[in-house]
Amino acid sequence: MQAATCMECIPPGLQLAVQTYLLAQIAGGPTDAPTLIAQAYQFQNIPPNTLLEIQAYLLCQIVNK
Repeated sequence: MQAATCMECIPPGLQLAVQTYLLAQIAGGPTDAPTLIAQAYQFQNIPPNTLLEIQAYLLCQIVNK
């Protein structure tokens, strides 16, 4: 939790964008905005809380590799 305090300098409106960028980096996928936006459309109807649950699941999968 102490390490997470460094995220305080990122404005709240940009934190999800930063998380998305970092996940794309970890996944080895494209990180340019047009590609990420095009790929993100498939998630547009998923409620925000469910998206956070999906992110938590994916992060667990990454850690357990």
